[in-house]
Amino acid sequence: MIVGSGPASRGEFKLLGGDVISSNHGSPIPIGYGYSAYTVCCGYPYGSATGNVLIAGGTWTGYEGWNLGALSNSLGTVVVSNGTVSIGPGIYGSGKPINVGASDDSRGDFTMAGGTFLMNGVGSASDTGWRSESAATAWVTCE
Repeated sequence: MIVGSGPASRGEFKLLGGDVISSNHGSPIPIGYGYSAYTVCCGYPYGSATGNVLIAGGTWTGYEGWNLGALSNSLGTVVVSNGTVSIGPGIYGSGKPINVGASDDSRGDFTMAGGTFLMNGVGSASDTGWRSESAATAWVTCE
């Protein structure tokens, strides 16, 4: 699953009830990705995508986590207002499962205003499971 897949694309995913079980075969799910295939004239144009995820009910079990703002100049947002989110442990042994602002000049926003968020089996005791790139903007808000 990719939310906001191609360059300058806009993707939305809303979980209002039910259950989603996702695995991305070793890589966190990109939210705000913006990647495209190689073209002779332009190389690999990418970035400038927006991906939005709203979890307002139900259960999301994600074994490999999320990349919020996965490529340059992209925006990835997740809002949890109800329901349950369970991230990790990675089936394929991926590292930090939540990458907020996952690339240079990208932005990731995670807001939680209700519900339950579980991080399961996240590396060592000093590993919080959250990561942001040096030139990225990251916002994590829990209300």
